[in-house]
Amino acid sequence: MNDRIGDQFGDDQKRIVRKVRGDAPLLHSAGGASADGGKLREQITSGAWPVGMRIPPEHDLVEQLGVGRTTVREALGALVHLGLLEARKGDGTYVRTSSEMHSVLMRRANTSRWSDVLELRAVLEEYARAWPRCGVPKTT
Repeated sequence: MNDRIGDQFGDDQKRIVRKVRGDAPLLHSAGGASADGGKLREQITSGAWPVGMRIPPEHDLVEQLGVGRTTVREALGALVHLGLLEARKGDGTYVRTSSEMHSVLMRRANTSRWSDVLELRAVLEEYARAWPRCGVPKTT
């Protein structure tokens, strides 16, 4: 991915392009969109911020990460949208789950018909039974 964004864009436009492109620094590591994790996401997925924990307030994250408040807010908003975090007005932001997959599946399950959820479960159980025969190592 080309890291250079045209000189015709101002700083705000460049930041938006990076976010849309998927290489926002707080959501992804320096390797870009294909890299695993990012500064905030790693805290969640590594367990440094366990499920149920209230994460540090925005002003602390700004100091820790050395970025602007707007950047932190956008990154937190994206993680809330993904379902990894839950923002509670007047109370703070909490880790909802450490897995994006769990978040996506729960969101789909909550908006799907019960019969669709049961069908998905049957398919997943079939794959789980076949997994040992595939020769693919399990990951935790």
